[in-house]
Amino acid sequence: MVNIERIYLHIREDKSKGRDLYKYTQHHLKHRKRGLHKKRSKIVKKDL
Repeated sequence: MVNIERIYLHIREDKSKGRDLYKYTQHHLKHRKRGLHKKRSKIVKKDL
């Protein structure tokens, strides 16, 4: 059995050489940027 990390390492190396093996993967080696969600505002404590 082959480790999934090893497979994607091979695909990334192939992409860096200018080949198109990555185009046949489901997500095309896309990475999500952090901060997709809006920043949540903090709950302000009100004095009663």
